[in-house]
Amino acid sequence: MDLSIPIFIVLLVIAVAALIIGFAIKGKDKVFGQELQTSRQTWARFWITAGWTVLLLSVVYFIFGIILHLYLRLY
Repeated sequence: MDLSIPIFIVLLVIAVAALIIGFAIKGKDKVFGQELQTSRQTWARFWITAGWTVLLLSVVYFIFGIILHLYLRLY
């Protein structure tokens, strides 16, 4: 479990950075629920989707780590 927390923190930093980049590119334009017209909207959608995906994976990784830690402590 010594390696688990630093990986979780790195994943959170990557996710937040991707979300910040995506929302900075997005501005006030809509990028979801419509056909994209510019390359800028495409990159905004990519970074926002990547950010939420990495954030979700980091939370799942953290929950799995907790469950594994409790399981190994039990047996």
